[in-house]
Amino acid sequence: KIFLFLVGVLKQYQRRGIGKLLLNTLLTGYSKDCSIYTEVSSNNLRAIRLYQGQGLSYDGLKYILHYHREIRRSKQ
Repeated sequence: KIFLFLVGVLKQYQRRGIGKLLLNTLLTGYSKDCSIYTEVSSNNLRAIRLYQGQGLSYDGLKYILHYHREIRRSKQ
């Protein structure tokens, strides 16, 4: 089993195929019999389409309450 947590691409780098490349790299390294689990917000349609476009399927719905914060880079 593979569990993906907190996968993301910074906003200024989105829509460049980076997420797809990351996911494809993971998928090519494991057998087709391997189960992959991830969580995605139900309103994150881009991520859902990315996962489905790479052959992952919807397995179920859970309500999970968690803290979300924006990560900022420090200025140097």
